[in-house]
Amino acid sequence: MTGSRRRAVDKWDPSDREPLVTSAGDVVTVGRRDTDWPGFLWCTDGAGVAGWVPEEILVLLEDERARLTEDYSAVELAVKAGDEVEAVRSVAGWHWSVADNGDAGWLPEKVLTPED
Repeated sequence: MTGSRRRAVDKWDPSDREPLVTSAGDVVTVGRRDTDWPGFLWCTDGAGVAGWVPEEILVLLEDERARLTEDYSAVELAVKAGDEVEAVRSVAGWHWSVADNGDAGWLPEKVLTPED
């Protein structure tokens, strides 16, 4: 994986809810738009698991539903100030990041140093 090396400037604790994990082609029910990060929509899968999904990977359908164009996981990465990560994908103010120990998940831009 290639990305940018970033350092956490603050700690980030993931939410304690079960993360939404989907596959390309899955259909979800679409809810509200995130007011802090408007590039994300609240989506619920057929099992009732919900989470924020980047709008850019959704194809909106009728009846408040959408189809995912790629596999997606809403897992967030726990970090403390000073931890280093590789930010490999950026979406609407969040970065899919990989820690040195191999753990991976989303981190908000606000807890990471700027890109070099």
